[in-house]
Amino acid sequence: MTGEVEPPAERARHRIRILLSVAPIAFLAGLIAAWIALPGVRESKSLWVVFLYCFPSEFVIAIVPHEPALLYFSKFYAPMTVAGVSAAGTVLVEWVNYYLVAYVTDLAVLRRALQGRTVTKLVGWFHRAPFAALLAAGFMPVPFYPFRFLAVVAKYPCWRYLLAIFLSRTPRFWIICVAGAALGFSDWMIVAFVLVLAAAGLFPAAQAVWKRRRARA
Repeated sequence: MTGEVEPPAERARHRIRILLSVAPIAFLAGLIAAWIALPGVRESKSLWVVFLYCFPSEFVIAIVPHEPALLYFSKFYAPMTVAGVSAAGTVLVEWVNYYLVAYVTDLAVLRRALQGRTVTKLVGWFHRAPFAALLAAGFMPVPFYPFRFLAVVAKYPCWRYLLAIFLSRTPRFWIICVAGAALGFSDWMIVAFVLVLAAAGLFPAAQAVWKRRRARA
């Protein structure tokens, strides 16, 4: 019994999907390598640092909080400058996120899980007002990664997703930068803010691990 031959058009689309997934991931890997290999970049007050910082702070599920960097660089540049650079970096990393999540969710091991009742209901809710939902989630101080996954699973167009990111993140970043410039946070206050945000992000996971250990005990 011979296998079914894949149509040329479908094969071409498959190759394009692979390229769109691999290219942004390779770009991200290059940026991370440059960040690690060049200590001067990490110590610089250049706007390139603001741009590159968007990648660890906005990548899929954020590794570090974004707000402290905005507060810090707002002491050296105009709020709109910092917000604009951060928005540009965020749009680029969200392009990476979109195709990376699309690639992961297209794996056979996850397809069945994503067809469950809960996910189907969430996608149906998202389809009612997808652009408005992305605008609200991008502007408000709430975890954004669930909406990132929803947009991909709902097959929301990438360009509309990125437009919503730009229109929501830019004013949010500007407000944070204006607050940072007006209040003049010291470096130690910003470091403390980083620790508080990191602890808040790790608390749910730590709580879940603690509950599991108590249940086993």
